[in-house]
Amino acid sequence: MLVEIEFLAKRIAKFANRGRSKGLDFKEGSIAYLLRRNIKIKRLSNKLNYKKLGLFKIEKKLGLVTYKLILLKEIKIYLVFYIILLE
Repeated sequence: MLVEIEFLAKRIAKFANRGRSKGLDFKEGSIAYLLRRNIKIKRLSNKLNYKKLGLFKIEKKLGLVTYKLILLKEIKIYLVFYIILLE
């Protein structure tokens, strides 16, 4: 009975994870674009705003999907970003 449950759990996980992508994997010291999604910028029109804030160096990988960037001193936002915001 226990063997059957383990077999079914592996089979369900295999089919559930089939559509999921691994995602990008950045290394410490590499350079990535920071996307402007969910970051407020004082601009007259959101339509004319930049999609990417610029290239920034990755200081450290904190978790599986979070990275700490080295930003300019003028940019006063939190330094840790989710992997979807990096390109």
